[in-house]
Amino acid sequence: MADIVISPEAAERLIRSRDAKAALYYLYLLSGGGAGADDTAAVLGWSEAETLSAQASLSAAGLLPSPAIETAETPAPSYSAGDITAHLEGDPAFAALINYVQTRLARTLSTSDTAKLLGIYDHLGMPAGELMLLVSYCAGRERERKGEAARLGMWTVEREAHRWLRDGIDTEEKAENYLRALEQRSAAVSRLARLIGIRGRDVTASERRFLESWAASGLSEEAIYAAYDRTVMATGSLKWQYMDKIIADWRQNGVPDLSERTAKTPAASAGEKKAAAPRISAAERLRRKQQSESKEDDAE
Repeated sequence: MADIVISPEAAERLIRSRDAKAALYYLYLLSGGGAGADDTAAVLGWSEAETLSAQASLSAAGLLPSPAIETAETPAPSYSAGDITAHLEGDPAFAALINYVQTRLARTLSTSDTAKLLGIYDHLGMPAGELMLLVSYCAGRERERKGEAARLGMWTVEREAHRWLRDGIDTEEKAENYLRALEQRSAAVSRLARLIGIRGRDVTASERRFLESWAASGLSEEAIYAAYDRTVMATGSLKWQYMDKIIADWRQNGVPDLSERTAKTPAASAGEKKAAAPRISAAERLRRKQQSESKEDDAE
């Protein structure tokens, strides 16, 4: 077997993901393993859900697909207006697909757009139900990236369709599982961002990478908040790399007792001790923070 070379950038992204299955899956793909979910699950001894979760991790890290595992794609045939009409009139599933896409995108599809979708449906063999999920996913992603006025091009859908099928996401059920894994990851990132005080704005790409790695670390939200608390107490503000080192240490060596105060303070004088406020643990601060935010949400 030829040597497998991983770029420093890819290695750093895998480390930051802290997802062992994603790293193993990446090595498996680079070694020439099949990209299909069923093949991967059989070889690595995983369930389908574990395989799709690993795929989602690699996708979030920007490592799926990798140039080293690209597969050849046969160009779709050229569909004429007559071909399109024949499918619309003779295939209820395709007609329902076109109707759904036009409703989802709030526009009438051009002949070339419809031909692109027919190529994905007829040439690539993607089921209509899965293709509906794909279009909805691509449309939502484009709006997140470019704003509500973003216009989804069918070439984007076609490119993503090739990636899904190459990765073994070839049924409506598998697509639902994959999108559910992405949604859970996104929700975890949103919760952690809110937890450490990021509100009223989107996280940056670099911040998202940290948050995704922390969400996959296996640590509880209480522990992550305690790491944030220690970071702020030690540095005066949120220092992402400093906090990341704390989480990495806790993941490797175990989380300390969070009932203790998270930062040491200079010894107080006798008079100061008498008037000193009771010590509050990071866990208690987290509880109070969540109660306060809950009241704010109710007020809104």
